[in-house]
Amino acid sequence: MSVDELFTNEADLFPNVPITTSATSTTSGTNIQLRRITFPAGFVTRFSRLVIKSTVGFAINTSPSLSVAMKGYYASSNDKASYNLFGSVPNGGGTLTIDFNPNTLWHENGFIQINIILSENAPSGYTVSTFLEGGQVITSTLANRDAKYVFLNIGDSISWTAMGNVGGGSVPNFGATHYSARIESKLIAAGISIRRSQRGFGASTAATWAQAVRGGFLDPTPINLVTVGLGTNDAANGVASATSYSANIQEILDYLFLRNPNASVILLGPPSTDLPPRSTNLQSYHDVLIALTTDVKYEGKDLRYYDCRTDFSIIVSNYTETTLGTLTHPRGDTGHAIIANGLWPVVQMTKFYINRHN
Repeated sequence: MSVDELFTNEADLFPNVPITTSATSTTSGTNIQLRRITFPAGFVTRFSRLVIKSTVGFAINTSPSLSVAMKGYYASSNDKASYNLFGSVPNGGGTLTIDFNPNTLWHENGFIQINIILSENAPSGYTVSTFLEGGQVITSTLANRDAKYVFLNIGDSISWTAMGNVGGGSVPNFGATHYSARIESKLIAAGISIRRSQRGFGASTAATWAQAVRGGFLDPTPINLVTVGLGTNDAANGVASATSYSANIQEILDYLFLRNPNASVILLGPPSTDLPPRSTNLQSYHDVLIALTTDVKYEGKDLRYYDCRTDFSIIVSNYTETTLGTLTHPRGDTGHAIIANGLWPVVQMTKFYINRHN
């Protein structure tokens, strides 16, 4: 399946998985785990809606055990690792349609779990079918998903996506223009069997990510080479938050090095912005990242820093925004190219790269 290839339902994404489920219980009030859809490695996808068709009445489970759990995804304004959706179909059956936020992303190893409670005694042989509609594959790593190593890229919206290839673009682009995709291509060209795991999400801060790793968001993902891009949204809260910022970044680092003590991790200092108050607060966050790379706590670890402001001019052509005073998100064809070109020599100095390239 190629990048940006559209498909109509989950049968096209998972051709070996039946989309019709015959539930096992026929008793009213029974809580049934109807379906668990897990997204395999290499996928970052977007769907517009979930459709559940049933020949009997049911209600999506409203108990604390979660109804539709979307572990491993984040919407553009959502800092939670799971989300509840509710709905019902009247006795006798019908169709329940649940529309998603169009910015919702479904990451590799994430899943949708659908629990229902029957609202009527059902005859044997009743069926409930599930569909994911309006889907789009938006990752560039599908063809390389069986690679030996993983390049994990986490962070905020700048790490999440190159927001279009032209100024003012608003549609996320996970293709070849994002800095992480450019680095992935260079690693593959160097003879390293590697794929990118694009796990950033918009509007996030270091505190959000500390919560995410604490909740197991990255647990299924191998930790080999990692870039961490956080600070732009933190800087909106003022310089004083740099203290808590350091603690949150350390929690993320501690998790990564606990998972793999030999991992290579690069802290990305946020790129230039002219959006206040970020523009005046940004330096303090760079200072924190620089200090962490020499902290005795990480002595012996392959922890590095790259300043994404390097060679990055505050000019409209480098950003998706088109108005001075709002320039924040790098453009895919310009800003992300500048970041990738500066970051690549740092990647080449990591132990991960030195030990593996041809």
